[in-house]
Amino acid sequence: MNPLNRVRNAVRAFIAPSIDKQNNSTIANEFLRYGSRPKMGLNIDDPVLTDEDFYSGYGYVIIERRANRAVILGTEYTYTKSTKKDGSSSEHPYLKIINDSLDFTAEDFWYEYSRYMDLEGVHYVLVVRTVTNQKQKNGYTKVGKIQSMEILNPYQVRRVFNQQGELGGYVEHRDGMARDIPKEMIIEVIKKNPIDRKKSFSLSDAASDPQFVLKQAADYTRKSIRNNINAPGLITSDLVMEDYDYENFKERIRNHKAGEPLFGNGPSAISYQDTSIDLNKSALSTVNADNRDQLISVGGTSKNQIGLDQSGTGRETASVQKDDFTENAVMPMVKKMIGALNMDYKRYYPEEFASTGYEIALNNPLSSDFANTLLEIQVNQGQLAFKQTLVAAGYEEEIATQFVTGEIDLAALGSPTLQTELSDSDALMVALLKAGATPEEIAQITGTPDLTNQVS
Repeated sequence: MNPLNRVRNAVRAFIAPSIDKQNNSTIANEFLRYGSRPKMGLNIDDPVLTDEDFYSGYGYVIIERRANRAVILGTEYTYTKSTKKDGSSSEHPYLKIINDSLDFTAEDFWYEYSRYMDLEGVHYVLVVRTVTNQKQKNGYTKVGKIQSMEILNPYQVRRVFNQQGELGGYVEHRDGMARDIPKEMIIEVIKKNPIDRKKSFSLSDAASDPQFVLKQAADYTRKSIRNNINAPGLITSDLVMEDYDYENFKERIRNHKAGEPLFGNGPSAISYQDTSIDLNKSALSTVNADNRDQLISVGGTSKNQIGLDQSGTGRETASVQKDDFTENAVMPMVKKMIGALNMDYKRYYPEEFASTGYEIALNNPLSSDFANTLLEIQVNQGQLAFKQTLVAAGYEEEIATQFVTGEIDLAALGSPTLQTELSDSDALMVALLKAGATPEEIAQITGTPDLTNQVS
Protein backbone atom coordinates (compact mmCIF):
# COMPACT_ATOMS: atom_id res chain seq x y z
CA MET A 1 0.00 0.00 0.00
CA ASN A 2 1.14 3.51 -0.74
CA PRO A 3 2.75 5.04 2.36
CA LEU A 4 0.70 8.19 1.89
CA ASN A 5 -2.52 6.13 1.85
CA ARG A 6 -1.41 4.36 5.00
CA VAL A 7 -1.03 7.70 6.76
CA ARG A 8 -4.43 8.84 5.49
CA ASN A 9 -6.11 5.62 6.69
CA ALA A 10 -4.45 5.92 10.07
CA VAL A 11 -5.67 9.50 10.44
CA ARG A 12 -9.18 8.50 9.38
CA ALA A 13 -9.19 5.67 11.93
CA PHE A 14 -8.00 8.04 14.62
CA ILE A 15 -10.55 10.81 14.04
CA ALA A 16 -13.48 8.55 13.08
CA PRO A 17 -16.21 8.08 15.72
CA SER A 18 -15.67 5.06 17.90
CA ILE A 19 -18.01 2.08 17.53
CA ASP A 20 -19.71 0.74 20.61
CA LYS A 21 -19.38 -3.02 20.35
CA GLN A 22 -22.37 -3.47 22.61
CA ASN A 23 -24.92 -1.81 20.32
CA ASN A 24 -22.90 -1.07 17.12
CA SER A 25 -23.62 2.63 17.60
CA THR A 26 -22.18 4.86 14.89
CA ILE A 27 -23.14 8.35 13.82
CA ALA A 28 -25.35 6.98 11.03
CA ASN A 29 -27.08 4.51 13.35
CA GLU A 30 -27.60 7.18 16.00
CA PHE A 31 -29.16 9.52 13.43
CA LEU A 32 -31.60 6.81 12.34
CA ARG A 33 -32.37 5.96 15.94
CA TYR A 34 -32.54 9.43 17.54
CA GLY A 35 -32.86 11.80 14.58
CA SER A 36 -31.09 15.15 14.73
CA ARG A 37 -31.89 15.68 18.43
CA PRO A 38 -28.86 15.79 20.73
CA LYS A 39 -28.35 12.80 23.01
CA MET A 40 -28.73 13.16 26.76
CA GLY A 41 -25.62 13.92 28.77
CA LEU A 42 -25.78 10.71 30.83
CA ASN A 43 -25.24 7.32 29.25
CA ILE A 44 -28.04 4.99 30.31
CA ASP A 45 -25.88 1.95 29.51
CA ASP A 46 -23.18 3.15 31.90
CA PRO A 47 -24.90 4.59 35.01
CA VAL A 48 -22.01 6.56 36.52
CA LEU A 49 -23.08 9.44 38.76
CA THR A 50 -20.78 11.97 40.40
CA ASP A 51 -21.31 13.05 44.01
CA GLU A 52 -22.12 16.54 42.75
CA ASP A 53 -24.89 15.12 40.55
CA PHE A 54 -26.21 13.07 43.47
CA TYR A 55 -26.35 16.13 45.73
CA SER A 56 -29.45 17.52 44.05
CA GLY A 57 -33.19 16.86 44.04
CA TYR A 58 -34.27 14.03 46.30
CA GLY A 59 -30.64 13.16 47.05
CA TYR A 60 -30.07 16.64 48.45
CA VAL A 61 -33.19 16.51 50.62
CA ILE A 62 -32.26 13.12 52.10
CA ILE A 63 -28.68 14.15 52.90
CA GLU A 64 -29.82 17.43 54.46
CA ARG A 65 -32.44 15.73 56.66
CA ARG A 66 -29.88 13.19 57.86
CA ALA A 67 -27.36 15.95 58.60
CA ASN A 68 -29.90 18.05 60.51
CA ARG A 69 -30.84 15.07 62.66
CA ALA A 70 -27.16 14.28 63.29
CA VAL A 71 -26.69 17.85 64.56
CA ILE A 72 -29.46 17.39 67.13
CA LEU A 73 -28.06 14.06 68.35
CA GLY A 74 -24.46 15.30 68.43
CA THR A 75 -25.12 18.55 70.26
CA GLU A 76 -27.96 17.59 72.62
CA TYR A 77 -27.52 13.89 73.39
CA THR A 78 -23.74 13.32 73.64
CA TYR A 79 -22.25 13.25 77.12
CA THR A 80 -19.20 12.13 79.09
CA LYS A 81 -19.66 8.83 80.89
CA SER A 82 -17.02 9.13 83.57
CA THR A 83 -16.92 11.50 86.57
CA LYS A 84 -14.02 12.78 88.60
CA LYS A 85 -13.13 11.19 91.92
CA ASP A 86 -14.86 13.95 93.88
CA GLY A 87 -18.13 13.01 92.17
CA SER A 88 -18.52 16.22 90.16
CA SER A 89 -19.49 15.91 86.53
CA SER A 90 -16.74 16.13 83.94
CA GLU A 91 -16.45 16.90 80.25
CA HIS A 92 -14.43 14.83 77.79
CA PRO A 93 -11.48 16.92 76.54
CA TYR A 94 -12.45 16.26 72.91
CA LEU A 95 -16.01 17.45 73.49
CA LYS A 96 -14.64 20.58 75.14
CA ILE A 97 -12.43 21.31 72.12
CA ILE A 98 -15.37 20.83 69.76
CA ASN A 99 -17.73 22.98 71.83
CA ASP A 100 -15.17 25.75 72.50
CA SER A 101 -13.62 25.91 69.02
CA LEU A 102 -13.32 29.34 67.40
CA ASP A 103 -12.98 27.85 63.90
CA PHE A 104 -16.29 26.00 63.78
CA THR A 105 -19.39 25.45 65.90
CA ALA A 106 -20.47 22.15 67.36
CA GLU A 107 -23.37 22.22 64.90
CA ASP A 108 -20.91 22.62 62.00
CA PHE A 109 -18.85 19.68 63.27
CA TRP A 110 -21.74 17.20 63.18
CA TYR A 111 -23.38 18.71 60.09
CA GLU A 112 -20.25 18.47 57.91
CA TYR A 113 -19.46 15.01 59.26
CA SER A 114 -22.88 13.68 58.23
CA ARG A 115 -22.78 15.27 54.77
CA TYR A 116 -19.30 14.01 53.92
CA MET A 117 -20.07 10.51 55.17
CA ASP A 118 -23.18 10.35 52.97
CA LEU A 119 -21.42 11.73 49.89
CA GLU A 120 -17.93 10.27 50.14
CA GLY A 121 -18.13 7.67 52.90
CA VAL A 122 -15.09 9.11 54.70
CA HIS A 123 -14.46 12.03 57.04
CA TYR A 124 -11.20 13.55 58.29
CA VAL A 125 -10.67 15.66 61.41
CA LEU A 126 -7.25 17.33 61.64
CA VAL A 127 -5.95 17.29 65.21
CA VAL A 128 -3.27 19.94 65.68
CA ARG A 129 -0.70 18.45 68.08
CA THR A 130 3.03 17.77 68.25
CA VAL A 131 4.14 14.39 66.89
CA THR A 132 7.35 12.98 68.38
CA ASN A 133 9.62 10.10 67.36
CA GLN A 134 9.03 8.24 70.61
CA LYS A 135 6.75 5.25 71.09
CA GLN A 136 4.37 4.60 73.94
CA LYS A 137 3.93 1.28 75.74
CA ASN A 138 0.89 0.49 73.59
CA GLY A 139 2.99 0.88 70.43
CA TYR A 140 1.49 4.16 69.23
CA THR A 141 3.51 7.33 68.70
CA LYS A 142 3.79 9.74 71.60
CA VAL A 143 2.06 13.05 70.83
CA GLY A 144 1.61 16.37 72.57
CA LYS A 145 -1.49 18.07 73.91
CA ILE A 146 -4.19 18.92 71.38
CA GLN A 147 -4.16 22.59 70.43
CA SER A 148 -7.19 22.64 68.11
CA MET A 149 -9.21 20.66 65.60
CA GLU A 150 -10.02 21.36 61.96
CA ILE A 151 -12.65 19.85 59.65
CA LEU A 152 -11.05 18.76 56.36
CA ASN A 153 -12.66 18.33 52.97
CA PRO A 154 -12.24 14.62 52.07
CA TYR A 155 -12.29 15.50 48.37
CA GLN A 156 -9.02 17.36 48.95
CA VAL A 157 -7.32 14.64 51.02
CA ARG A 158 -5.53 11.57 49.68
CA ARG A 159 -4.43 8.58 51.74
CA VAL A 160 -0.84 7.44 51.25
CA PHE A 161 0.21 3.80 51.70
CA ASN A 162 3.71 2.37 51.97
CA GLN A 163 5.07 -0.62 50.07
CA GLN A 164 3.67 -2.99 52.67
CA GLY A 165 0.17 -1.62 52.08
CA GLU A 166 0.08 0.15 55.45
CA LEU A 167 -1.27 3.66 55.88
CA GLY A 168 1.66 6.05 56.03
CA GLY A 169 -0.04 9.44 56.14
CA TYR A 170 -2.16 11.88 54.20
CA VAL A 171 -1.68 14.56 51.55
CA GLU A 172 -4.04 17.53 51.33
CA HIS A 173 -4.36 19.54 48.10
CA ARG A 174 -6.05 22.91 48.53
CA ASP A 175 -5.90 26.19 46.59
CA GLY A 176 -3.04 24.93 44.44
CA MET A 177 -0.98 24.03 47.53
CA ALA A 178 -0.17 20.64 49.02
CA ARG A 179 0.82 19.58 52.52
CA ASP A 180 1.80 16.28 54.07
CA ILE A 181 -0.10 15.35 57.24
CA PRO A 182 1.16 12.64 59.63
CA LYS A 183 -1.36 9.91 60.32
CA GLU A 184 -1.15 10.73 64.05
CA MET A 185 -2.77 14.12 63.31
CA ILE A 186 -5.84 12.73 61.55
CA ILE A 187 -8.94 11.21 63.10
CA GLU A 188 -10.38 9.16 60.24
CA VAL A 189 -13.92 7.86 60.05
CA ILE A 190 -14.51 5.62 57.05
CA LYS A 191 -17.30 3.35 55.94
CA LYS A 192 -15.31 0.68 54.13
CA ASN A 193 -16.28 -0.98 50.90
CA PRO A 194 -16.79 -4.71 51.69
CA ILE A 195 -15.19 -5.65 48.35
CA ASP A 196 -12.10 -3.44 48.62
CA ARG A 197 -11.59 -2.36 52.22
CA LYS A 198 -9.11 0.34 51.24
CA LYS A 199 -11.96 2.18 49.54
CA SER A 200 -14.94 3.90 51.08
CA PHE A 201 -18.60 3.19 50.39
CA SER A 202 -21.20 5.90 50.91
CA LEU A 203 -24.92 6.54 50.68
CA SER A 204 -24.39 8.14 47.26
CA ASP A 205 -22.71 4.92 46.07
CA ALA A 206 -25.56 2.73 47.33
CA ALA A 207 -28.28 4.98 45.87
CA SER A 208 -26.56 5.98 42.63
CA ASP A 209 -28.74 3.81 40.36
CA PRO A 210 -32.16 5.23 41.35
CA GLN A 211 -30.81 8.79 41.43
CA PHE A 212 -29.25 8.26 38.00
CA VAL A 213 -32.55 7.09 36.53
CA LEU A 214 -34.38 10.03 38.12
CA LYS A 215 -31.98 12.49 36.55
CA GLN A 216 -32.16 10.63 33.23
CA ALA A 217 -35.96 10.82 33.29
CA ALA A 218 -35.85 14.52 34.14
CA ASP A 219 -33.40 15.08 31.28
CA TYR A 220 -35.71 13.24 28.90
CA THR A 221 -38.71 15.35 30.01
CA ARG A 222 -36.78 18.60 29.59
CA LYS A 223 -35.69 17.68 26.10
CA SER A 224 -39.22 16.65 25.17
CA ILE A 225 -40.51 20.05 26.24
CA ARG A 226 -37.78 21.81 24.30
CA ASN A 227 -38.37 19.74 21.17
CA ASN A 228 -42.13 20.35 21.37
CA ILE A 229 -41.59 24.08 21.10
CA ASN A 230 -40.41 23.79 17.49
CA ALA A 231 -42.00 20.45 16.64
CA PRO A 232 -43.21 20.50 12.97
CA GLY A 233 -46.66 19.41 11.85
CA LEU A 234 -47.44 17.19 8.84
CA ILE A 235 -49.97 18.60 6.30
CA THR A 236 -51.17 16.18 3.60
CA SER A 237 -53.80 16.03 0.87
CA ASP A 238 -55.84 13.07 -0.32
CA LEU A 239 -55.17 14.05 -3.92
CA VAL A 240 -51.99 13.47 -5.84
CA MET A 241 -51.37 16.89 -7.36
CA GLU A 242 -49.45 18.01 -10.33
CA ASP A 243 -46.27 19.85 -9.60
CA TYR A 244 -47.67 23.31 -10.24
CA ASP A 245 -50.80 22.52 -8.16
CA TYR A 246 -48.60 21.15 -5.32
CA GLU A 247 -46.45 24.28 -5.29
CA ASN A 248 -49.57 26.43 -5.27
CA PHE A 249 -50.95 24.35 -2.39
CA LYS A 250 -47.75 24.88 -0.33
CA GLU A 251 -47.77 28.60 -0.96
CA ARG A 252 -51.38 28.87 0.18
CA ILE A 253 -50.45 27.13 3.46
CA ARG A 254 -47.31 29.20 4.04
CA ASN A 255 -49.02 32.51 3.30
CA HIS A 256 -52.10 31.70 5.34
CA LYS A 257 -53.02 34.31 7.93
CA ALA A 258 -53.69 33.25 11.49
CA GLY A 259 -57.39 33.05 12.29
CA GLU A 260 -58.59 32.52 8.76
CA PRO A 261 -60.02 29.13 7.74
CA LEU A 262 -58.39 26.75 5.27
CA PHE A 263 -60.64 25.54 2.44
CA GLY A 264 -60.41 22.13 0.80
CA ASN A 265 -62.17 20.77 -2.24
CA GLY A 266 -63.94 17.75 -0.80
CA PRO A 267 -64.11 15.91 2.55
CA SER A 268 -60.72 15.18 4.16
CA ALA A 269 -59.02 16.94 1.28
CA ILE A 270 -56.52 18.39 3.75
CA SER A 271 -55.34 16.71 6.94
CA TYR A 272 -52.89 17.79 9.65
CA GLN A 273 -50.88 15.47 11.90
CA ASP A 274 -49.14 16.76 15.02
CA THR A 275 -45.59 15.37 15.42
CA SER A 276 -45.01 16.69 18.96
CA ILE A 277 -44.58 14.35 21.93
CA ASP A 278 -47.39 13.84 24.45
CA LEU A 279 -45.92 15.46 27.57
CA ASN A 280 -48.11 13.33 29.83
CA LYS A 281 -46.27 10.29 28.52
CA SER A 282 -42.84 11.95 28.59
CA ALA A 283 -43.19 12.73 32.32
CA LEU A 284 -42.46 9.03 33.14
CA SER A 285 -44.49 9.14 36.35
CA THR A 286 -44.19 5.42 37.12
CA VAL A 287 -40.44 5.37 36.48
CA ASN A 288 -39.94 8.39 38.73
CA ALA A 289 -42.13 6.99 41.51
CA ASP A 290 -40.39 3.59 41.59
CA ASN A 291 -36.88 5.04 41.67
CA ARG A 292 -37.84 7.73 44.17
CA ASP A 293 -39.13 5.04 46.55
CA GLN A 294 -35.90 3.10 46.16
CA LEU A 295 -33.85 6.24 46.86
CA ILE A 296 -35.90 7.02 49.96
CA SER A 297 -35.47 3.44 51.19
CA VAL A 298 -31.68 3.52 50.80
CA GLY A 299 -31.59 6.82 52.68
CA GLY A 300 -33.44 5.24 55.61
CA THR A 301 -36.17 7.86 55.56
CA SER A 302 -39.79 8.15 54.41
CA LYS A 303 -41.91 10.35 52.17
CA ASN A 304 -43.13 12.35 55.14
CA GLN A 305 -39.56 12.88 56.32
CA ILE A 306 -38.54 14.52 53.03
CA GLY A 307 -41.62 16.72 52.82
CA LEU A 308 -43.82 14.61 50.52
CA ASP A 309 -47.44 14.46 51.64
CA GLN A 310 -48.57 10.83 51.76
CA SER A 311 -52.28 10.27 52.08
CA GLY A 312 -53.37 7.78 54.74
CA THR A 313 -50.38 8.42 57.01
CA GLY A 314 -51.58 9.30 60.48
CA ARG A 315 -49.72 11.04 63.26
CA GLU A 316 -48.82 7.77 64.98
CA THR A 317 -47.41 6.25 61.79
CA ALA A 318 -45.40 9.40 61.07
CA SER A 319 -44.01 9.30 64.61
CA VAL A 320 -42.94 5.66 64.18
CA GLN A 321 -41.25 6.53 60.87
CA LYS A 322 -39.40 9.42 62.50
CA ASP A 323 -38.20 7.23 65.38
CA ASP A 324 -37.07 4.52 62.96
CA PHE A 325 -35.17 7.13 60.93
CA THR A 326 -33.43 8.38 64.07
CA GLU A 327 -32.54 5.00 65.58
CA ASN A 328 -31.63 2.98 62.48
CA ALA A 329 -30.28 5.59 60.06
CA VAL A 330 -28.70 8.49 61.95
CA MET A 331 -27.72 7.17 65.39
CA PRO A 332 -25.34 4.48 64.01
CA MET A 333 -23.57 7.14 61.97
CA VAL A 334 -23.19 9.47 64.96
CA LYS A 335 -21.91 6.58 67.09
CA LYS A 336 -19.27 5.86 64.44
CA MET A 337 -17.83 9.36 64.90
CA ILE A 338 -18.01 9.00 68.69
CA GLY A 339 -16.16 5.68 68.45
CA ALA A 340 -13.38 7.28 66.40
CA LEU A 341 -12.96 10.10 68.95
CA ASN A 342 -12.84 7.63 71.86
CA MET A 343 -10.35 5.41 70.05
CA ASP A 344 -8.01 8.33 69.34
CA TYR A 345 -8.13 9.32 73.01
CA LYS A 346 -7.31 5.76 74.14
CA ARG A 347 -4.48 5.34 71.62
CA TYR A 348 -2.60 8.58 72.07
CA TYR A 349 -3.42 9.49 75.70
CA PRO A 350 -3.51 6.07 77.44
CA GLU A 351 -2.29 7.33 80.81
CA GLU A 352 -4.86 10.11 80.92
CA PHE A 353 -7.57 7.69 79.88
CA ALA A 354 -6.54 5.21 82.58
CA SER A 355 -6.72 8.00 85.16
CA THR A 356 -10.01 9.59 84.13
CA GLY A 357 -11.84 6.86 82.23
CA TYR A 358 -13.46 9.50 80.04
CA GLU A 359 -15.62 8.21 77.20
CA ILE A 360 -18.01 10.07 74.93
CA ALA A 361 -21.41 8.37 74.82
CA LEU A 362 -24.75 8.95 73.12
CA ASN A 363 -28.07 8.91 74.91
CA ASN A 364 -30.90 7.29 73.02
CA PRO A 365 -33.60 9.97 72.72
CA LEU A 366 -36.17 7.24 72.07
CA SER A 367 -35.38 5.28 75.23
CA SER A 368 -38.24 5.27 77.74
CA ASP A 369 -35.74 5.16 80.62
CA PHE A 370 -34.01 8.29 79.35
CA ALA A 371 -37.33 10.10 78.89
CA ASN A 372 -38.41 9.14 82.41
CA THR A 373 -35.10 10.34 83.82
CA LEU A 374 -35.48 13.72 82.15
CA LEU A 375 -39.03 14.02 83.46
CA GLU A 376 -37.92 13.09 86.95
CA ILE A 377 -35.18 15.73 86.86
CA GLN A 378 -37.66 18.39 85.79
CA VAL A 379 -40.06 17.43 88.59
CA ASN A 380 -37.27 17.50 91.19
CA GLN A 381 -36.12 20.92 90.01
CA GLY A 382 -39.66 22.26 90.32
CA GLN A 383 -40.09 20.80 93.81
CA LEU A 384 -36.78 22.26 94.97
CA ALA A 385 -37.66 25.73 93.69
CA PHE A 386 -41.09 25.56 95.38
CA LYS A 387 -39.56 24.45 98.67
CA GLN A 388 -37.05 27.31 98.64
CA THR A 389 -39.91 29.75 98.02
CA LEU A 390 -41.80 28.43 101.06
CA VAL A 391 -38.72 28.58 103.29
CA ALA A 392 -38.02 32.15 102.18
CA ALA A 393 -41.64 33.02 103.07
CA GLY A 394 -41.13 31.87 106.70
CA TYR A 395 -42.13 28.20 106.72
CA GLU A 396 -40.03 25.63 108.54
CA GLU A 397 -37.93 23.51 106.15
CA GLU A 398 -39.46 20.22 107.33
CA ILE A 399 -43.03 21.51 106.88
CA ALA A 400 -42.14 22.90 103.44
CA THR A 401 -40.61 19.56 102.40
CA GLN A 402 -43.67 17.61 103.51
CA PHE A 403 -46.01 19.92 101.61
CA VAL A 404 -43.93 19.83 98.40
CA THR A 405 -43.72 16.02 98.44
CA GLY A 406 -47.48 15.72 99.10
CA GLU A 407 -47.25 14.33 102.66
CA ILE A 408 -49.47 17.12 104.05
CA ASP A 409 -52.22 19.21 102.49
CA LEU A 410 -52.76 22.98 102.36
CA ALA A 411 -54.68 23.02 105.65
CA ALA A 412 -51.81 21.36 107.50
CA LEU A 413 -49.33 23.78 105.95
CA GLY A 414 -50.88 26.69 107.83
CA SER A 415 -49.21 30.07 108.03
CA PRO A 416 -45.48 30.92 108.20
CA THR A 417 -44.10 30.55 111.73
CA LEU A 418 -40.59 31.92 111.24
CA GLN A 419 -39.52 35.51 110.84
CA THR A 420 -37.98 36.10 107.45
CA GLU A 421 -34.30 36.95 107.50
CA LEU A 422 -33.21 40.44 106.48
CA SER A 423 -30.62 40.86 103.79
CA ASP A 424 -27.30 42.51 104.70
CA SER A 425 -28.33 45.83 103.21
CA ASP A 426 -31.70 45.83 105.00
CA ALA A 427 -30.03 44.89 108.30
CA LEU A 428 -27.60 47.81 107.89
CA MET A 429 -30.48 50.23 107.34
CA VAL A 430 -32.30 49.01 110.44
CA ALA A 431 -29.14 49.40 112.54
CA LEU A 432 -28.59 52.96 111.25
CA LEU A 433 -32.20 53.88 112.01
CA LYS A 434 -31.89 52.58 115.54
CA ALA A 435 -28.69 54.61 115.94
CA GLY A 436 -30.64 57.78 115.04
CA ALA A 437 -29.20 58.37 111.54
CA THR A 438 -31.18 60.61 109.24
CA PRO A 439 -32.45 59.38 105.87
CA GLU A 440 -29.85 61.52 104.11
CA GLU A 441 -27.05 59.96 106.17
CA ILE A 442 -28.38 56.46 105.50
CA ALA A 443 -28.48 57.14 101.76
CA GLN A 444 -24.93 58.51 101.87
CA ILE A 445 -23.60 55.49 103.80
CA THR A 446 -25.41 52.76 101.88
CA GLY A 447 -25.40 54.47 98.51
CA THR A 448 -29.14 53.88 98.12
CA PRO A 449 -32.13 56.24 97.87
CA ASP A 450 -34.29 57.02 100.89
CA LEU A 451 -36.01 53.74 101.78
CA THR A 452 -37.06 54.72 105.28
CA ASN A 453 -40.70 54.10 104.65
CA GLN A 454 -39.97 50.61 103.30
CA VAL A 455 -37.90 49.38 106.27
CA SER A 456 -39.36 49.21 109.77
